[in-house]
Amino acid sequence: MDNQTPCTVSEQNLMGKKKRFWGSTTFWLCLALILVLVGSVFGQMINTNFYQTDLINFSIPTDDGQWVTGVVYKPKTATSSRPAPCVVFVPGFQRTKESHYDLALEFARRGMVCFIIDPYNQGDSSASLNTSSSSAEGGAYGAIPLVNYLYDTTNVNYIDREKISIVGHSAGGNSALTAAVHFSNEAGGIYENCKIKAVYVSGYIRNIIDVDFVYNEKGEKLFVTPEGEDTTDKFAGLVKLGPSGVDWDGCKCANLCVNLGFGYCEFDEGAWQNCNLTGDISRVDSYESLALMTSGNNHLYLRETGIEVGKIYGQPSDGTMRVGYQENTLHGVQPFDIRSTAHILYFLDYMYELESPIDCNNQIWGWKQFFQLILMIGVFMFIFPITQILLDMPFFKSIKFDRPVKARPTSAKSWIVFAVTLLLGATCACFSFVPLADLSKVLFADAAAHKVTWFFPERMNNAIMLWAFVNGSVGLGLFFGSWALFGRKNGEKIKDMGLWIGVGNFFKTLLCAFLVWGAFYTVISVVTDVFGVDPRYTFVAIRVPNVRYLTYMLMYLPFFFVFYFSNSLRVNVSAHTNNDGKGWWQVLNYALAVLANTLGLFGIFAIQYGFIAATGTMYWTTDWLYTNMLWILIPLMFILPIFQKIIYKKCNNVYLGALITCLIFITISMCNSVAHGPFFF
Repeated sequence: MDNQTPCTVSEQNLMGKKKRFWGSTTFWLCLALILVLVGSVFGQMINTNFYQTDLINFSIPTDDGQWVTGVVYKPKTATSSRPAPCVVFVPGFQRTKESHYDLALEFARRGMVCFIIDPYNQGDSSASLNTSSSSAEGGAYGAIPLVNYLYDTTNVNYIDREKISIVGHSAGGNSALTAAVHFSNEAGGIYENCKIKAVYVSGYIRNIIDVDFVYNEKGEKLFVTPEGEDTTDKFAGLVKLGPSGVDWDGCKCANLCVNLGFGYCEFDEGAWQNCNLTGDISRVDSYESLALMTSGNNHLYLRETGIEVGKIYGQPSDGTMRVGYQENTLHGVQPFDIRSTAHILYFLDYMYELESPIDCNNQIWGWKQFFQLILMIGVFMFIFPITQILLDMPFFKSIKFDRPVKARPTSAKSWIVFAVTLLLGATCACFSFVPLADLSKVLFADAAAHKVTWFFPERMNNAIMLWAFVNGSVGLGLFFGSWALFGRKNGEKIKDMGLWIGVGNFFKTLLCAFLVWGAFYTVISVVTDVFGVDPRYTFVAIRVPNVRYLTYMLMYLPFFFVFYFSNSLRVNVSAHTNNDGKGWWQVLNYALAVLANTLGLFGIFAIQYGFIAATGTMYWTTDWLYTNMLWILIPLMFILPIFQKIIYKKCNNVYLGALITCLIFITISMCNSVAHGPFFF
C-alpha cells in the first residue's frame, strides 16, 4: 500500500516548470553567459595582476604605409618619476600579441613595462612589403621601428630608455636577435651607445651560422669545411658540420654588443636544421649555441669546451653577459612551460638587478589560462541556445524537418563496411596532409613566397584548405559509395538524407548560420573590449576578426564548406553515427563520430613524434611547421562532430550545422594565421 501523500496540482505544475527550466533554452543560455562572465572577470583580474597593471592598446605608423599594433602592460608603479625597465616582446610565426599575454603579465608583476606586438602579417598589424619581414630590412617583425619610437621620443615617459630589452619566441626570437644585431651595428659595437641592452631568444638558434655547402650525386645537401672536405656523418638524409667549417666571424651575431640569453628545447621540432641535427645545446658541436655565447668576441674558450647550461658568463654592466638554457619540452609547448618562463624572468631580473621579491617560479598565468578556458567553454556553449532561439522564430521554422528514425545496424557486414570506410578516410587524412601542404606552395606561390597578394593570402591556411577540400570530397565519395554498395540494398533512400531542402530554405539556413556566427563574435567582441581578454587556452584561440580577415574568409569559405558539409552528412545521416537511440548507443555514436574525424590527424602526430622520440629528428622535416598546426587543428576537429550532432538534433537540417561550424571554425583559423594580403584597411 502506498502511504505517500499525493502532490497537489500546483505542486505538480511547479515540479514540471522546474524540470522544463533545467533543460530549457533559457537555462543553457544563462549558464553560457554566466561562464562567459566568470571567465572574463577573473581572467581580467589575473591578467592585470589584480588591477595593478594597466593595459593600453597602441598602433604606430612605419615605413611605406605599414603599421604595427600591440598592447602595453604598464604596472602602476611605472611613472614619469619612477621609470621602469622596458621589454619589447615579439611573438612567433602564426602567433599574435594575445598569445603571449601570459608572459607579459609576469613581466608587469615584477615592475617591468612590456610592449607586446602583433608581428607584420599577423593580427592587427599590416602586412609587410618586405618578403622577409623578420629581417632588419623588414623591420624585424616590427620590433625595430617600435624600439626606435620608444628610444627616440619622450612620449612614453614611464619607461627607462636606457633599459630596453627585446624578447621573442620562435620566429619572434629570430626577429629579436635580428633587431639586436641591427642596433649593435648602429651603435658601432659599443654597449653604452646601443638602444637596447639585452635580447632573449626563445626557441630559435638556426640560421645563425653562415656555412658553405654542396650537393652530392643524390641531391643531398653536404656541408663542407673551408678545405673542401665533405663531412660523412649522415643522419636522416642530412649531414653534420665539421668544427673547422664554422666561419665564426661570419656568424649573424658575431658583432653583438648587448647581453644575451636564450632557451632551446632538447626536443625542438626544428632542431634538424641545426648543424649537429639535435636540440642539445650542451654538446661541443652545438655551433649555433656557441656562436650565441661567444658573440661579440666574448668567452671564446667556449668554442673548445662547449657551454655549461644555465651558467651565466660575463657581466650585465658591460654587455658581456651570456647564458643558455636547455628546456625539456617541445617547440610549440615552450611558451606554456613554467621553467621556460622562469628562465626569461630570471635573466631579466639578474641583468637589471631588479631583485624582485617575486620568485621567478611564482607565476600566475596558469590561472588566467584556466579562466580563459571557462570563457571559451561559455562562448562555445552559447552557440546552442542562440541557435535554438532562432529556430523557434516563425521565420526559421520552415528549416526544421522531420526525418525517419533509422534502424540500428546489427549485421557484421554493415560494421565491416563502416570500419573500412573509416580507415580509408583516416589513411587519406593522414598521408595527404604533407603532400597537399607542398602543393599549396605551388598553387599559391605568392603567399608561399611572402609576397603581398589578394589571391589566397594566408600561406598556412592554404595548406589546410586544400586538405579540407580533398578530404571532404573523399568523405563524400566514401559515404555515397558505401550507400550505393550497402545502404541502398537495405532500404536507405537519398531523399531521407535531407539533401534537398529547397532554394528558399537553403538561404534561410544560410541566414540563420550567419546570425549565429554574428552573435557568437558579438559576445567575444564585447568581452575583448570590456575585459581585455579573449577565449583561448594554450593553442586554441578565438580572436575578433578585423575587416581584412573577413574579406579573406569569403574567398576560403566555399572550399572549406565541402569538408564541413561532408562531416555533417557523415556524422548525422550514417546509421552508425546518427542521433537515433539513447544510452550507451548514443555515447558510441558520438565516440565513433569523433574517432572518424580525428584518427587520421592523430596518425600524423604518432608518426611525427614517434619518430622524434626514436631518432631525435622529425619524420617530416621541411614541412614541420605544417604538422605543428595540428596542435590547433586536432582540438577543433575533436569537437566539430559533437557540435554538428547537437545542432542537427535541433532541426534535422544537415546544412545548418555545417554552415555554423564552417563559419566559426574557419574564422578562428583565419584570425590566428599569417596573412600576406593588401593592407588598405
